[in-house]
Amino acid sequence: TGYEQYLTNGYFTFSNSDVFTSTASHLFSYPLLEGQEFILTSGLSDELCESIPPVSEEFDAPVLGKLPNGEWLVWSPSILLEDNGPSINAPANDIASATLEDGGGAAVILTNEKLKCANVPRTFVNEDTCVLSTLSTACKASELLSVDVEMSTENVKKFYSLTGHYVYAIRGLAMEELHEHPCSKPKSRWEISTGVTCPSATVLNADTITALTDAITKSFDSNPFVKDVTRTLLCDPSDYDDSTDELDIQVQIGSDCYTHVHPDHLNVYDFSGWVSVHNGGAYNIQKWAEGFDGHEGWYLMYPYAGVSERNVPQHPMSRWYNNGNGDNIVYVARLGDSLPYRDLIDGLKTDAVANYFGALAPGSAQGLIICGSHGEVANDPSLPEGFDLHSDEQSTTGSDEMDNQKHVVWTEVNLKSNDQLRQRVAWALSQILTLVPGNINGAERTEMYTYYYDILVRHAFGNYRDILGEVSFSPLMAEHLSYLKSKSHSYVFSN
Repeated sequence: TGYEQYLTNGYFTFSNSDVFTSTASHLFSYPLLEGQEFILTSGLSDELCESIPPVSEEFDAPVLGKLPNGEWLVWSPSILLEDNGPSINAPANDIASATLEDGGGAAVILTNEKLKCANVPRTFVNEDTCVLSTLSTACKASELLSVDVEMSTENVKKFYSLTGHYVYAIRGLAMEELHEHPCSKPKSRWEISTGVTCPSATVLNADTITALTDAITKSFDSNPFVKDVTRTLLCDPSDYDDSTDELDIQVQIGSDCYTHVHPDHLNVYDFSGWVSVHNGGAYNIQKWAEGFDGHEGWYLMYPYAGVSERNVPQHPMSRWYNNGNGDNIVYVARLGDSLPYRDLIDGLKTDAVANYFGALAPGSAQGLIICGSHGEVANDPSLPEGFDLHSDEQSTTGSDEMDNQKHVVWTEVNLKSNDQLRQRVAWALSQILTLVPGNINGAERTEMYTYYYDILVRHAFGNYRDILGEVSFSPLMAEHLSYLKSKSHSYVFSN
């Protein structure tokens, strides 16, 4: 009190007639303690409402209100979810009535595409929710064409501008052990310098030169930057018996120079997950894409020897082996490879990327099929319990709380729902068709677990074959049993 004159945007003045309810849970005072957060259930008719934008932005000025006792409240925007599919108890003849008629297209326009289209791809699971829409705002689920994505230097850079992801080819990886010699292992990688005479061609015995030349020239690898050789080589033992000095072998074959490199050299990775956990700070991962020192932006140089002028310490190769190809550094392809759009990693398969590479199928002028999801129902902000959603923005909730949310939701439903028999059957089924969160990358996410559990709830009184069908196509079960993104032999062979 006493600083009201500094609130140039004004503030709400509440009276004793305004009705607030606490959002504290009945379970363990979760997520907030009693009295920390309230919901105004009586509504507002203040003209100040007209000055509040319909969509909240991250750096908007706070909206404040003053209680009759002099205490101040700050408005906390919450996400408003809409019905886009039937609830579990919806009658069979009313399954499609709750599907968003435009697939959420109006919300996409209102938020300048920060919200994405809610039109769900049609599958055997949700086809009974689908309707035909002729609304001008209707948006479509992404129907993909069979197109290839060339992993060129320009396209690698383009991923950053299209998605904000930090995608790079890796360079600067070193080989340190004798077993990394190309004659000591069945697979080796060679960087190609076309039309170049090797500046430091390695002096080798004739048998070794013959073995390397034969293996490289007979490789079917068509990558323009590197050639992978998978073959046991009959080299002269004296060329790799006791020294690691000649691991970076250079061999002249015709007019081209081939240099033996680390097996991950020029692999393309999405380093976005590494940004927040990198011990050297986010900037040292982000800077390559952001034009650091005139950098080309398509590769990241691993600082094996360090960079003394920038106080970058040496990075042992153990650090790469421990973190490369992990959850935070995700392999995409080799630089120079072409791969089907559908084989891109999930973080890069956005509408913007699909549109850039021509993977989006054209829409129809006769209307669009709009589909929802079972259980995709609106939230009720008047209820006390709530949970936070995981996003790529700055985290405001601790990982322990995020991990615990799915347990809270399950407990609340099972303690208070009216269909106790259905809930108990679903619980019994969950002991048969089990998931182990430790096997799934996403312990802090809530909805994907509740959606899986809803399969069991929805079919509790139905056909066991239907349960097995939906569970088998569940992404969570796919990751739990390690067949996520697996491909048939015919698909792999054809691509």
